[in-house]
Amino acid sequence: VQGNIDPAILTAGPEPTRAAAESLLDQVRARGHIVNLGHGVLPNTPVESVEALVQAVRREAQ
Repeated sequence: VQGNIDPAILTAGPEPTRAAAESLLDQVRARGHIVNLGHGVLPNTPVESVEALVQAVRREAQ
């Protein structure tokens, strides 16, 4: 299973992005979920938000 993060949430900044990632990961505790955006990264997305998403996923994957 893949997806479930609205790419628009990343435009809100790192903290809302981190919270969305953690919420998703809490719901899909079983291994096998591929975290992905519902679409690509929007042009006005702060790099810090992308970094926050990656860090949250990596932290939960360990």
